[in-house]
Amino acid sequence: KPGQGRPVMMYVLWTQEQDVSYEYSTTWMGSTKKIQLFRTYKCFYGVDVSLEGVDVSWDSPGVLKLDNPNVAYITMEPVGELKIMEENGIWNRLQTKDREVAHNDLLRTARRIAANDTNALLIAKLRFQELIRTGKSGDDKLITTD
Repeated sequence: KPGQGRPVMMYVLWTQEQDVSYEYSTTWMGSTKKIQLFRTYKCFYGVDVSLEGVDVSWDSPGVLKLDNPNVAYITMEPVGELKIMEENGIWNRLQTKDREVAHNDLLRTARRIAANDTNALLIAKLRFQELIRTGKSGDDKLITTD
């Protein structure tokens, strides 16, 4: 609402969970080390009003006006525990940096999958069209900045 000092950043129109796995292995002098990561993420799709080119203004009290909005994947959050399977080689042992690289690659993979999920993007787009037409879009929600 106007005057509360908490600008709306994202308008979520669709959420879904996705399971993501990532495997990293390397062999050195016949000794292979391997790490496998598995995690579920809750992915959010909607309108990110903080993107360049999207103009936000209050048209009248309680009415937010958006110019040039685009429906997109906007963020994700982990659900549940990270599952890790590790296998050390005889002399090629897993190091902290291997785990960090694998974890970062798992997150990059999850973001890439979410950003390219054409079904989720289509559902969010249809919900956005419904919102424009009726003022309602089902289980949508606002995510605001602090």
